[in-house]
Amino acid sequence: MFKFFKRKGEDEKDVTGKPVGKVKVESILKVGFRDVIICEVLEGIVKVGYKVKKGKKVAGIVSMEREHKKIEFAIPGDRVGMMLEKNINAEKDDILEVYLV
Repeated sequence: MFKFFKRKGEDEKDVTGKPVGKVKVESILKVGFRDVIICEVLEGIVKVGYKVKKGKKVAGIVSMEREHKKIEFAIPGDRVGMMLEKNINAEKDDILEVYLV
């Protein structure tokens, strides 16, 4: 209701509850002003539109690819490339939590 009054940087309040999945970062690429994170899904299901969180930084998943084909979701064991809305300063070997919107 009060999204109009929300300040920049308060995205961490958008994710609540338990994480629905975890991913391990293998590498990070820059495409334009967005980050593409190459990662392996460790647990849960990761879908386009979910949010990825590292510390207090949160970014939405804009698109995902596996073997150069767009996909809508990934399951444990999949290695995927996820394009994020913004930079969350992820580094190699970080474990990121995935949340529903």
